[in-house]
Amino acid sequence: MVWEISKVDVSLTTYCGVHISLGTGSIEACADEEQQQRFLPDCYAFNKIVAFGLTEPKYGSDATSMDTFAVKANDGRDGYILNGEKIWIGNGTFADYVVVWAKNREEKDKIQAFVVEKEFQGFSQKKIEGKFSLRMT
Repeated sequence: MVWEISKVDVSLTTYCGVHISLGTGSIEACADEEQQQRFLPDCYAFNKIVAFGLTEPKYGSDATSMDTFAVKANDGRDGYILNGEKIWIGNGTFADYVVVWAKNREEKDKIQAFVVEKEFQGFSQKKIEGKFSLRMT
């Protein structure tokens, strides 16, 4: 199916591939049961759109060299604070959830995925102009 869609518009292929495979697939593979129940039904129904945040300006998609890091929130909340910058993120300008890959500073820089919701404080999205496969964003 994706091959046929790409014949019409490669930006639709980017949208579908990122949402279905990279984004939703990461939640299926990495999230615990509670998180899967929370996020996946809306993703499967396309009520919520997912992006995949790995690539960085300085290191590209080399996960072992990324600068983005996570630390436990120390304000009484059960969660993490992420610090970093991602670039060239398919669906990134309009996604409801972004699966952000970061090094967990408290786990000896273990690489982990974090689901970031677009409403989270400190999160921002910026469109990069002139990208052929991101024409629809």
